[in-house]
Parts: sequence; structure tokens; C-alpha cells
Amino acid sequence: MSSDPFRRKSNAEIMEEMSFLKKGHLKIYLGAGSKTGKTYTMLHDGYDLLASGMDVVLSGVSEEHPLEEFVNEAPLSAIPIIKSTDEKISADLNVQAILARRPDILLVDDLAHVNQPGARFSTRLDDVAFLLEQGIHVMTTLNIYDIEELRQNIKKLTGIEVRHTVPLSVVAGAHEIKLIDVDPEAVLKRLEKEKKGDTRHPPELNQDALSILREFALRLIADDVNERLEQYRKTHAVQNALQAAEKILVALSYNSNGTLLIRRGQQLANRLNGELHIMTVTDEKRKKTTEELAFKDAILKLADKVDATFYEALRTPAASISKIIVDYAQTHAISRIVIGQSRRSRLEEWRKGSILNELLEQAKQIDLMVIADRHSAHGERLLTYRQRSRNAHPYAAMKQGDLSHVLHKLRRGRFKIYIGAAPGVGKTFMMLEEAYDLKRRYIDVVGGLIETHKRKGTEAQIRDLDVLPRKVMEYRGTMFEEMDLEGILRRNPEVVLIDELAHTNIVGSKHQKRYEDVEEILEAGISVISTVNVQHLESLRDTIFQITGVRVRETIPDFILRMADEVVLIDVPPETLQQRMREGKIYTLDKAEQALANFFRQGNLIALRELALREVADHIDDRLEAHDDRSALRGPWRRMEVVYVCVNASRKAEFLIRRGFRTAHRMKATMFVSFVQVGTTLSDEELSCLEALRALTERLGGTFIHLHAQTTREIPLTLVNDMEEKLATQVVLGHSSRSRLEIRRRGNTLRTLLRSIRNVDVVVLALAP
Repeated sequence: MSSDPFRRKSNAEIMEEMSFLKKGHLKIYLGAGSKTGKTYTMLHDGYDLLASGMDVVLSGVSEEHPLEEFVNEAPLSAIPIIKSTDEKISADLNVQAILARRPDILLVDDLAHVNQPGARFSTRLDDVAFLLEQGIHVMTTLNIYDIEELRQNIKKLTGIEVRHTVPLSVVAGAHEIKLIDVDPEAVLKRLEKEKKGDTRHPPELNQDALSILREFALRLIADDVNERLEQYRKTHAVQNALQAAEKILVALSYNSNGTLLIRRGQQLANRLNGELHIMTVTDEKRKKTTEELAFKDAILKLADKVDATFYEALRTPAASISKIIVDYAQTHAISRIVIGQSRRSRLEEWRKGSILNELLEQAKQIDLMVIADRHSAHGERLLTYRQRSRNAHPYAAMKQGDLSHVLHKLRRGRFKIYIGAAPGVGKTFMMLEEAYDLKRRYIDVVGGLIETHKRKGTEAQIRDLDVLPRKVMEYRGTMFEEMDLEGILRRNPEVVLIDELAHTNIVGSKHQKRYEDVEEILEAGISVISTVNVQHLESLRDTIFQITGVRVRETIPDFILRMADEVVLIDVPPETLQQRMREGKIYTLDKAEQALANFFRQGNLIALRELALREVADHIDDRLEAHDDRSALRGPWRRMEVVYVCVNASRKAEFLIRRGFRTAHRMKATMFVSFVQVGTTLSDEELSCLEALRALTERLGGTFIHLHAQTTREIPLTLVNDMEEKLATQVVLGHSSRSRLEIRRRGNTLRTLLRSIRNVDVVVLALAP
């Protein structure tokens, strides 16, 4: 089909689209493994569709999933399966009976099933493909380890091996994929409770294996969402602001430094979950030397090994190397350019020019990472493993202080967070559903603060749950309702439900933020189940503004997510979310159209969904890496990383700190934020700004440093001395905001620093949004 939406379609294209519209839609419920709730969720959705008037039937669906809330509803129609005489072989679909019944929607389990010998089709996938061609919509389930292209990696990391798989293209071609995200501990409890399992499912489903499978599933959907975001951007001519994933471009020459830059770029792409591009610019008239040809061969082999896109650009006399690099970066939506440190002196740069300096001028909307020249400084350090402190001798006696710390952790309440990409994905609904599961197990659970936003489905889900009354508070002549922290502590339940974790309490409350209330409740030994949207993470505030154009006012520090014992993503495709909005299930109908035209635009929702998927995947990977380097999907990282962020008292300083934190967090690094005061006094405005920057740094877990210099020209040396003292391995800077006249009078701190710290990696961040 044409990529240009304004070009007139040919008759052949019209016929192709008509044929496509007549086919059934395929929806896949994807999970990490058995007992993740794929079938339960599929049946739940099936009943909703039945209630809306659709003809829904099931066949080949496990009978172990009763839906208690639908006991009074008419059961879903079932089409009998073709059973085998061998009890070890699963039953097949009766395709002819389904075709004769011709329902609107068919629910069926296990897309990777292989049919019995003699069946009309050899696999269930073929059955489903045939039914889709007949215009029947199919909803089905799949485990991540059932995907052929992931089989070897999964076997290597988990030991799990399966006999029957489906190609990745089937998942990529599905009209809708719904990820069922469940904490491994919950899956293991379900398996243990049943004391039995489907013989198809591998026995190696321990907690580590489930965590790895869960991350595979999250990253697979995130990559699929990223592709759809790219398509959306191209079709709607949307600029790069909607980009959620990193794209790394390594710009190099055919020399010994080239392979080192690729290795560094590969590590960055792994840690930042990004796509890797490699490019070089050669003179079209100059013949390559034997040495350059040898380096080119080595670079091409390495690029293929690390699965990078390689491009060799030919330079004409009219084009500069920097312009060619920038053009490629803009065409391919590159978010970070990686380049080697310049080895030219200041005089040589003045006489011959500098690609680095040109990129600083021409690529201000793209992050620029300058890789240190470590050959002459600290030696090669690119691929060393992160060193971890090991426990003492296993039989050593535990000290009294250690014992007290362990007891404190054991007495503290358990903390679970449901996270989503946007309002309306169903976080509160799922939280309430879990509350009733806890009640059935005779656990004392209450509602501390439940926000239904007058959504009928959510209000109905409360049922007979004990919901504590809210505290009424007066502020400036207006009455407000807040969560009653003291009431929860007095009631002292085992578990309390608390919605909207990022909420700011009214003035006069004990704590300023609701997450601080939650911390006190956890300390009291009460477990908390809460909800939050990905846009409320402090470090993503600028990214969210770039994606949506909305500045989020209420945030939570990222450490709150890391503090949680369990983080579960509620994943809903953008189309489903928009449909809920149109039906008035999220906001009232009078607000729905405005929301769909602004925050709930499809491009926004796609990008937010990808952010949420990757954030939870990183959260899982962090825990795996803390347990065992070899289990982490992103691979090992260098040891002793220290990220050093340089700021001034300006609006972009908070942006630099948040971006610096994202880098430090993904690299397991210590973060310092440094401000240099020139002179002896600061204005009230500067003092206020400084306190805000200090508070933000400490909220994100970094250390704020206040340095002093006599003049502005002393700033670079003051910073360099402190960087060396802190053993900085990566420096984060912003572009200079000085005019050319100011640079002549006061110097260019950015360029001076780049010349002064050639043995440290430097990241010059794109201009703040």
C-alpha cells in the first residue's frame, strides 16, 4: 500500500484493501508462561463482547478458568473439540464445525499447538489463518517461549526448550497484542496451589526464569510498539518529538579507534534499549589505503556481529562531513550521535576545523556523546564486568545490626504498584480485582483511597469492599477530601488499596505527597497496593513533555518504583483506549473529544505505551542484574561508573539533572550534580533556583555539589578539578546559551571543558524542550 496518504489509490490497491477488510482480526494474549492469566483475561474480554451483542464462541479453551463475577450470565457457547485417543496429545479444533456455526468471534487457547496426524491442517496456526480468511475474528493465547526466533536465546538464559513454536511474523502481523504482565512470584504461587500443570509447559519455570521470560515479553511488545510509532510518525508527518526509544549513531573513520567506538555504541544501545547505526564518510575521489581497507573489513564484520545498520557515505567537495552526519541522523530519527574525542590542538582546530565543533553547532536537537581517548590515559576499559560485593562466608555469624535491619524489612509491609501508560487502562479495576482475591483468602483488605472518576465499571467493582471514609479538610475557604492516613493506621488492616500515588496532598496534611503517606503506612507493617501512570515518574517529566506537549505537575521520585516489591504493567493498545474514551468509560462524553484531540492522540498513546513497557522491563532487568549479571538481558556494564552533571541557575538545569539521572540509573552509576558560583553573592532568584535543583538531585538519589570560582573563565578548571576528585567517568553538559559576543568576553565553557577532559566520556544533551 502507498505510504503517501494523499496519493490517489489504484484499482488494484482498492481491491487489496477491500480484501483485507473482509478478513477476521487476530488478537493475541501474550504472557511469560503458564498461569499468567492469559486465558482468564481472554474470557473476560469475551464476556464483554458478548454483552455488547457480538456472537462469541469458544473452542479448545482450558476449563480451569471460572469467572465468578459472570455466574449469573449466560455461558459462552462452546464448539466441541476433536479429542485424541492418546491422552498425552491435546485436542484439535473442529474447523468444519466452527465454519458451519460461523460466529463473529472465536476464543481459542494455545496458538502454538500442533494438530494430530491426519488433521485438515497441521497446526492450530494454520486453523486460525484459515478461519481469519473466512472473516471470523480470533482471540488466542501465546507464551513468549513459543516464538521461534526467541527459542535459542530463551534456552540459553533459562534452560527452557519447547517443541512447538510459531514464527515472530505472526505476532508482528496480529491486529492487536495484549500483554498479560504478572509478577513471577504470583505465577509460582498459582502453580504451587494447583499442584499440577499442563504437560506442555516446561518444568523449568522458577522465579529467575519467569523474570527473564517476563522481560523478553515486555521488550518484544515495546519493539513492536516502536515500529508502529515509526509508521505513525511517517504517515502523519510527525517530527521526532514522538520518539520513545533511543537510536544510537556511531560516526567513525577507518582506523583503530573505529572498533572501540562500535563497542561503546553497542553497550549504550544495550543499556538504553536502543537501535544501533554505524556510519562513515569517505572522499569519493580518494582511494583507500591498504590499512584503511583492512579496518573497513573489520568494522563491517563487527557491525554484522552486533546487529547494527552500516552506511558508508560518499563526500562531495560541496558537502562537509558534519553536515552529512547530521543529515543521516535527522533522516533516521537518531537520538544520540557517538563520536571519538578530537586529537587536534586548539591551534589545529582553528586552522583545519573540527568535526566535533561543527556538530555542536549543527546538531543541537540531538544528544552528542564524545568518547574518551583512553589509549593514552587509563587504558582499555570498555568491556570489563561490573564488580559486585559478595556476601561474607555463608556460615559467618550475623551481626546484631544486620539482624535488626533484616527484622525491620520483614516487619515492613509489602508494596505493589500497578503502572499504566495513561488514565483508563484499568489499573484501579485490577487493583480491586486483586482485593477480592485477597478477601477470598481471608486477608483483611480495605480501600484507603479509591478514585473511580465516576466510571461505572470501576464503581461496580468495589462491591462490598470496606472503603474507609476520607478526611475533609478546609483550605482557603474550600473543603477538600483527602486520604485519612491516621484512620488507616488506626484501622491497621493487613492490606490497603491506595490510588494515584503521585497525588499532592492539600496544605495542612501531615505529608506533602501521597507517596510519603504510603511510606509511613508501609513502615507500620501494613501492605499497600497502589497505582500510577508512567508519565508521573520524575525522571521522565521532560520526555513526557516532548511526547505530549503536557508538563506533568505531580510526580513521584523514581526510587519509589524501585522500592516496590512488585511492579505490574496494565497494558492496553491505544486503539482500545481511544474506543473506551469515545464510549465515555474514561472521561464524560463532553470531555472525551477534547481528550482525544490532545493527550489521547494515537501517537501520544503509542509512545507512552512504549515508555511504560520499557520502564517495567528495565525494572525487571535491574533486579535480575542485582542477582546475577549473566541473567540480565541488557548485558554487563563497566565498573565504577560516575556520572557528573554540570548545571547553572537556568531553566534547562532540571532537564539536565533528569536526563543525567536516566543515564546514571541505567548504567548503575553514582550521580553528582555540580553548580559553580562565580563571586561571593547570589540573588534571591538564584538562591531559590539552587535550592530547587538541590532538592531535585537528592529526590533522584544524587549528590549536589556547590563549588566557587572567582571569574567565569575559572569555571572549567574548577569543574575539572572536582571531576577528577570524584573519579567521574561520564560528564553531562548542556549547550552553551551565550551569544558570540559573550563567548568572546567570558569564554566558551563547553568547548574548554571538552578540550580539558579528553580522558572522560562527555554527553552534550540536546536543547531542552
